[in-house]
Amino acid sequence: MGERSSNPGELWSLSRIEWRQTCNDGEIVLRLWDSQRWETREHMLSWSNVQVWGGPLDPSLQSEAPILLVPSETSFPVMPLQLREQASYRLEVLWEGAPQPPSLDCFPALSPPLLRSDPGWHRPYVYSGTLNFRDYVGETALVLRGDEDILRVVLEVRSRKIGYLDDYVVLLNDLGRRLASLLLRLDSPVYASFRPGLQPSLGVGDEQFLLLRHLVRWPELRHSWNMLLRQPPEVLTRAPRKARTVQHQPRTSTELAAGYRCRNSWLQAPASLPLPEAAQGRLPATFPHQALTLQHDPSILEFALQLHERVASMLSELQERYERARRSSLVLEVERLQEEWTRLLTRPLQRKTSRQTTPKVPRQALARHPRLVLLLEAWDLLDLSLRLSWKGLADVILGPLRDLATLYEYWCFFALMEALSEVGQPHASTPPWWSLDGAKLQADLSRSEGFGFHMQGLDVWLFYQRRFSPGDGMMRSYSVPLVPDYSLEVRREGKPPVLLCFDAKYRPDQSLEKMHAYRDALRGALGCYVLYPGEESEPTIFPVEQGSWLPGVGAFSLRPSNQSQAWLVHFLRWAMEQLANEG
Repeated sequence: MGERSSNPGELWSLSRIEWRQTCNDGEIVLRLWDSQRWETREHMLSWSNVQVWGGPLDPSLQSEAPILLVPSETSFPVMPLQLREQASYRLEVLWEGAPQPPSLDCFPALSPPLLRSDPGWHRPYVYSGTLNFRDYVGETALVLRGDEDILRVVLEVRSRKIGYLDDYVVLLNDLGRRLASLLLRLDSPVYASFRPGLQPSLGVGDEQFLLLRHLVRWPELRHSWNMLLRQPPEVLTRAPRKARTVQHQPRTSTELAAGYRCRNSWLQAPASLPLPEAAQGRLPATFPHQALTLQHDPSILEFALQLHERVASMLSELQERYERARRSSLVLEVERLQEEWTRLLTRPLQRKTSRQTTPKVPRQALARHPRLVLLLEAWDLLDLSLRLSWKGLADVILGPLRDLATLYEYWCFFALMEALSEVGQPHASTPPWWSLDGAKLQADLSRSEGFGFHMQGLDVWLFYQRRFSPGDGMMRSYSVPLVPDYSLEVRREGKPPVLLCFDAKYRPDQSLEKMHAYRDALRGALGCYVLYPGEESEPTIFPVEQGSWLPGVGAFSLRPSNQSQAWLVHFLRWAMEQLANEG
């Protein structure tokens, strides 16, 4: 295998990758390879201290490649190196001649761990283990530390089940938007105590991380910034200046009198122009004039600049806190947020006024520009976030490496709640999906009373992970305890309640068998359905059995970035009509 040059943008599938780094008169070697030895036509690529083995790949096969590389002209550590969920890798680190081996800092502390050490790995200066990201997707870093970072490798783990740059991004942003939107709700506990760094139970800034990530990647806010840069708002201003009489004759006696009072040169007035006798037929050559002009609104431009500086400063402080806490994976994402926020100002704003210690927020001026009012909302989000703890919510989407199966399960709950809201009306007495416990704001989805909706003359209650215990009577299990992800209890006047159950399955292997088990074992269950991230354009609904009003088992392909949610709304509306009209 010899060295091979690469074309920019060419896609490669790799079977092995190796880094070499000199440290303390010794050499450190880090090796990562596919446990299944992905079959490619082997070539070798080299960059300074990095070597890879692999070959060009057809882009249509990239979801199957365990290690994916897009070669480019930049240095290797910033090149897109992607691994795959549910794939197995081998990791080996050798210290050759180094007197003191560095520590290996990689991947979050999860249970079970992503990286499992081999039983005999603690031979002198050697580490070896097996790496499997399971359903985790996102970015992480593999770091070798001595007195300082010796080697840092950025790894990106992509999803096979849903599009990594479309569905995954939409899913993540949707959940982030729901959490951040709590801050401006009138019924939010905005005065709950939160002072970063002074309450150890709140961590080192996870609440601010969620908020700043939402602001930096908020599409509507980005649109407001673009509008501000392309067409800065203007205001009508009146500015004094001297006007020459030959170009602009005074129109009022006040202007003319002001010209006589100023130090001036004189013009001979036309005989037809009536002037006081004291003027002696003379006109002032110039006179003071109030000119109306359109100028960029300095208050809005100054406010926008201070907003940008404020977010940048908070990101910098957050990065320092995560560095001190040695949370390298979060440091990586904060750095990416800083880059995105810096690029937001494609054209620098000029500071028109002196910097104020306490900035004046031009609320009335921004209210006259509907497309810029989101700048004001972002400012208020930053203010309120300092008085609000999100403890408990942060665990849902915090960090660049996330359990996609859990994320998908949360997202499906909100998708189901939105579909029910579109079909019917939420009960006015239903509490919100979050709850306050002291100074901690946390998601409250597994509540015993559920979330109520009224539709088609029916009362429908949505439950998250409701437990059905064995026993007699309705809403019980015939045999063993069962916990569907989501259950709809439909209550009808004068009739026993019925159940519709849904399960979110990121990997829907053998899921239909489980739906049959739910339907057979739960008293009152009319239908049980799978929600999964498939490619099908229509749901799979099995025929309605004789004597039943609804199909008993089915599967819905539900993805964030396509129109599949419309099918869920259509089905729920049809199902409620059937139950409302059932004799």
